[in-house]
Amino acid sequence: GVLSATRGAKDVTLVDASASALELAMRTAEKNAVGAECKTAIGDIFDLLPAWVAEGKQWPVLVADPPAFIKERKYIQAGLRGYTKLAKLCAQLV
Repeated sequence: GVLSATRGAKDVTLVDASASALELAMRTAEKNAVGAECKTAIGDIFDLLPAWVAEGKQWPVLVADPPAFIKERKYIQAGLRGYTKLAKLCAQLV
């Protein structure tokens, strides 16, 4: 997200479940003179995205960097369901 802002994005929302990760991202944004273009949202993406869909939020571009759902072979099917769910939710916001 910070890189997008340095490349001209005017409204960047950084999402993470970790407050410390978001603090680090904002420090990076500020060091790159794009802190004003960036804001944060802390929480679980699978809670935030449906709420944003319900609110009618839209973005022209949405970049999703999903967590590693598949860390072992036995999680392939569950992981694929997670990636599919994320992609469908993101598609509703663009």
